[in-house]
Amino acid sequence: MERYRAEGYWEEVGQELLQRTNRTSSIASDDTPFYVLKQRLFFERFLDPALQSALSVLEIGQGPGGNLERLQEQGKQVFGVDISPSMIQLARERGIKNAVLITSPKIPFEDRFCDAVFTSTVLQHNRSADAESLLREMARVARHEIHLFEDTSPVPVRDRRSHWLRKPAWYASRLEDLGYELTDRHRLPLAWQEIAAIIARITLDSKRTQGAAPTPKRLGLEKQMLRIGRAIDRSIPPVMGLTHLSFRRVS
Repeated sequence: MERYRAEGYWEEVGQELLQRTNRTSSIASDDTPFYVLKQRLFFERFLDPALQSALSVLEIGQGPGGNLERLQEQGKQVFGVDISPSMIQLARERGIKNAVLITSPKIPFEDRFCDAVFTSTVLQHNRSADAESLLREMARVARHEIHLFEDTSPVPVRDRRSHWLRKPAWYASRLEDLGYELTDRHRLPLAWQEIAAIIARITLDSKRTQGAAPTPKRLGLEKQMLRIGRAIDRSIPPVMGLTHLSFRRVS
């Protein structure tokens, strides 16, 4: 397996996003029907309810800034940090002025800096040691809450070079040691639809760099396969996929 370096990988993704003719999309992964659906459900069921009471919010790995843009429109004071200069540029183009480049897991804010700190599919792209370092920093700068929106699995697995699926308990145990208690946990019911989207990508678009526009053939196949995945997701509860884990400071 090719060695994964997070900084270089996500800068390449950011560069691909900057090359798009239409840069209105805030999706840093694959801008396809499935990921558009996933983002909409993420906003409605995860992001908005979780951060409803927070007045100041920090996102770790804000990418092109779509999450913070939504929260900023709700009147919140928003901040972001990212390891990719291109992602910082994209976020600032969306009006996120407080987007800061970092070169290590150290977050350049003081203790208990803001009401809530969150990640959205970021820790899953970090090796365990780096993910633990980020969790420690998040625990330090959060005043009240931490929210993790990460892909999880019943068993730990590295399914590709840039992706580590961990058990929810892995995150919970580490934040509990840092003075936080788990207050909420649930998954989006999209597991089989995500598998369908992955099959379409592997079948027709496997050589495309993440962040680049998908091919029309892939989009057509994904739409067909999503119908099958949707039917399965309606009847089988998800055991893996995007998971919401909320924590509250207790010490």
